[in-house]
Amino acid sequence: MALNNILESINFTLPEDDTHNGILNPFNLSPQIWMLVVVIKALGEVILDPLILFVVQLLRIPKMPSRTPPIMKGLQTLETKDYLFLLVNQGIEAIFVMNWSHMMLFDANVQRSTLNFTISNTIVAFYTIFLLDDFLYYFAHRIMHMPLFYPWCHKHHHRQSMPRRGYFDAANESPLEQVLGLLCVWVSMYVVKQTIGEVHVA
Repeated sequence: MALNNILESINFTLPEDDTHNGILNPFNLSPQIWMLVVVIKALGEVILDPLILFVVQLLRIPKMPSRTPPIMKGLQTLETKDYLFLLVNQGIEAIFVMNWSHMMLFDANVQRSTLNFTISNTIVAFYTIFLLDDFLYYFAHRIMHMPLFYPWCHKHHHRQSMPRRGYFDAANESPLEQVLGLLCVWVSMYVVKQTIGEVHVA
């Protein structure tokens, strides 16, 4: 009930058609709802980290050999630049999630009915997206390691040689690297749904 009142007070309604209102705000959300999406996404990541750690400990999965004992210290404390990049990357990830959600809701090549559930538009499409994303990211990663690009794009991420803060170490990268990584996922999804013909929202 309280959530409905909040959404009504900021005039939130889901779009009724497939109008795409631009990359930064595909659903034409109010600034308050846009920020709410960013906060909910960030909270989800903060909650997910301890859940993953709990499952790992529950299953008694051993630490990697480099962790017992640790072979290096890594980035011990986050600095101002780290927090700034993490903050900017929250916005970039939220924009990606909103565009992804818009595609899942309205794209003609995305099936939503359980009646249209097939092996090719679920399992085959899912694994093909992952394979293509890895293939594309391999070359993007190689380019980021080239001397011309490394200092501007990838060096910041390599300051953390011993990640231990879960998402906060994984997402602690330059916004340019964040955009490149998410672009690989987007291109993979686009290519698969165009070549296979369709993907299922599941």
